Amino acid sequence: MLNEKLLIHKDLNLLLLLVTLHEEQNTARTAERLFVTQSAVSKGLKKLREQLDDLLFVRSREGFIPTEKCNELVSQVTPLLIDLTSIYAQSNQVSIQEYSGEISIAISSAMYYALADEVYLQLKQDFPNATVRLVNWSESTEQQLLNTKIQVGINYYPINVTKDLVHQSVLPAQFRLIARKSHPLSNKLATLEEISQYPLVVSIIPNFTAKNSKIEHTLRKLGLSSNIILRSDNAHLCLSTLKRSDALMPVNLLFARKACSEHTIVDTKFDMNTYLPSTKIGLFYSNQFALSCLGKQIQTSLKKALKSAQSNKK
Repeated sequence: MLNEKLLIHKDLNLLLLLVTLHEEQNTARTAERLFVTQSAVSKGLKKLREQLDDLLFVRSREGFIPTEKCNELVSQVTPLLIDLTSIYAQSNQVSIQEYSGEISIAISSAMYYALADEVYLQLKQDFPNATVRLVNWSESTEQQLLNTKIQVGINYYPINVTKDLVHQSVLPAQFRLIARKSHPLSNKLATLEEISQYPLVVSIIPNFTAKNSKIEHTLRKLGLSSNIILRSDNAHLCLSTLKRSDALMPVNLLFARKACSEHTIVDTKFDMNTYLPSTKIGLFYSNQFALSCLGKQIQTSLKKALKSAQSNKK
């Protein structure tokens, strides 16, 4: 039940200021986005602090750092603002295709190279007036998903994230080894023993890989050694390292297909996937975002992008 007496004296526009300042952590950029002055932002922040009885932000050299209560408030308020946007859009007979805000997606570094193009093109097709922001999944992505600063994450499942995030499996993850075109193991069926004789390049995947990669664990379990010459979340650095060496790189099948114009998939006498736990590629997002109209549309768009990438056999 609504408490009209409580709400009628509150400026709900201040909640928009709160969310925007939380994203920007800078009063000048916040003022620019809201088409107001910095002075208006400062005055609004003062009112918010009084109304919510919390400092909300602590000024530092890096900008305005949100307090714990501020993070909690933003995670509650952001989905409400998204729903309000949808309501006003519907009342003005504006279709979801005319959404002109930002769509922010975090993609695992192991998939970014393979999926970024498909994700961007699908989102621009479905939301032609939106600004699409694609970033690598990082150590901070989990918190950013909870407060909807990032709306959806794409990563492997299972991964080590909070149960407060909703997960939706979309595709099975299959893994292959890739190498340079003229690699000694190209055009032959390689054994695990032969694989262990070559150096490895492995992806750093926050929340998924621990200190050691899955292939290192597999080789160790079989009593075989591994020589890691590079760990990186930069796909282009990994691929250029393969070109200049005899290194092998374990990747998901989508990545392998994308890289096959300049690299080769190493055929093996064994199926890598039998040595690894069942893994899926899926979407991660907050409960609040999942319930919003915009959230449902973005989920649908991303699922189309992932299935399109899977069907691309090039």
